[in-house]
Amino acid sequence: MTECLSDFAVEGASAVPADDQYHEFFVANWMALCAKRPVQHAQIRTGPMRFDRKNSTVGPLRAMSACMYQMRETRSSDWHHMQGIIEQSVSPEGYEILRAAQDSSADFEMFFEGFSRMSIAG
Repeated sequence: MTECLSDFAVEGASAVPADDQYHEFFVANWMALCAKRPVQHAQIRTGPMRFDRKNSTVGPLRAMSACMYQMRETRSSDWHHMQGIIEQSVSPEGYEILRAAQDSSADFEMFFEGFSRMSIAG
């Protein structure tokens, strides 16, 4: 976790594309705080900022989230309904990670239901 946080560079920017690693930065810091581990103290400025990570991962969660966001009200919390759509939206490496996650837990469908955020969708 500490190694992950040290990979981030946080800087002001005049224009920020939507594909930076801000979510990973905040989640990694939140996890570090929960685990009572060191966090990366970044100066958060007013205005646009960019969060870059040197060693970005190939995990499937960002692609899954983007896919579901684009689906808007047609998305579902039912993994069996969404599986084919989601699997096609991730990279080959992300697909392997996703398959391993499914195979590793009998609770994957429950995870996906929470991940879908359908219970809080407005």
